[in-house]
Amino acid sequence: MTSTNNFNIFGVGKTFEDWLKSNEDDGMTTEKDKSQGTRFRDLTDEELRTIEDGALEPNTKKATAFSIKVFTEWKSHQKDRLTVTSDPDTCSAEELNDLLRRFYATVQSAVGEPYSVAMMTAIRASLNRHFSRFSLYADSEFTTSNRVFKSIVKTHRKNGQDKAKHHPHVTEADLKLLRESTALSPDTPLGLVSKVWFDLQLCLARRGTEGTRELTASSFAINVDDAGDEYVSLSFNPETKNHKNTNHPNKENLRGAMYAEPSNPRYPVLSFKKYLTRRPPGVTAFYLHPLKDPQPHLWYSTQPMGKNYLGDMLPRLSKAAGLTTRYTNHSLRSTAVRRLSEAGLESRQIMSVTGHSRVLSAPQQASAASMVSPPQAAQSSQPTSSDSSFSAMNSPMPFSMSHFTINGNVQFNTHKLIA
Repeated sequence: MTSTNNFNIFGVGKTFEDWLKSNEDDGMTTEKDKSQGTRFRDLTDEELRTIEDGALEPNTKKATAFSIKVFTEWKSHQKDRLTVTSDPDTCSAEELNDLLRRFYATVQSAVGEPYSVAMMTAIRASLNRHFSRFSLYADSEFTTSNRVFKSIVKTHRKNGQDKAKHHPHVTEADLKLLRESTALSPDTPLGLVSKVWFDLQLCLARRGTEGTRELTASSFAINVDDAGDEYVSLSFNPETKNHKNTNHPNKENLRGAMYAEPSNPRYPVLSFKKYLTRRPPGVTAFYLHPLKDPQPHLWYSTQPMGKNYLGDMLPRLSKAAGLTTRYTNHSLRSTAVRRLSEAGLESRQIMSVTGHSRVLSAPQQASAASMVSPPQAAQSSQPTSSDSSFSAMNSPMPFSMSHFTINGNVQFNTHKLIA
């Protein structure tokens, strides 16, 4: 038996230097190759910038480009009043601070109105990304421009210019019109795919357009709960603007579910399953355009609906249903939040369905329930029997608290709560 005292991790009779040399010889390059520089890539500054830009989201790039355009146009318009004539991309920190100090105080929208606090904050963040050789927030050279920025923000808030424009909720009357319109009929190819989109956006509280084009048939799962009831949910943790890390522990609670009701021919799960059977096999994209000449069991082409087409879904459906309000896709998410709030769920429970990264503030919760008058009293969030239900005050839409469980992770029958 070999003594453990003689064990050598580098191999019998070998030293660390021997092991290192053998690994270099095995894998990689010869001394001749190294001298020719093939072991390490040679990158130009432009290639390096391209790699760096790849880390930015498309919307971030657009926001940065817009802000630089505004800053450049402002500088051109103000050239007779500026003491700094150097190129902002190469000037000193002191010179850039002087430009920003005046920029924050005088910049306005194209129609001559002050930018909102949110827009001013976004422009400043974009400029900070662009002028990355400095920190516009922390470097001492930018103290005076930051004071001006804070003063402008304070003034805007005092004047009420910091109020965000919320997406309108879909009213109960308009929800009824939408559901009963031919635009959401499961008996026509266009109506069926539109209905599936509508149901999933509302019941899973999805964002307006985020990630919709990337969905596939495998993005969803049809499951059966402990009570034997069938439901549809996402089969993965989607990447969103609030959650870039899909493995983040906070994402484990994203459990909105769309439950079945076999007795209702227009129920979402039934429409969802019908849509799956009318799609051509082997197509990756989930939302597909209808065929011009649909067949009995094949209603859809292999052409996926594009991002812009999907982004305009609810405005298009609103018009087709004869609604007077032009709702945006995000209005369905706002409606979902409102209904969950009406059902008595607390902010953190609502977050488990919507994926919000921060707890809803009191004003946000009030806004979420603003379509109900008088305000709905909070209901118990404890699990109840499957036949337990209640109705929102002055609302014709029933709410059922069945399939409502809280066991570390939260799973809601979101269709019965918000549909």
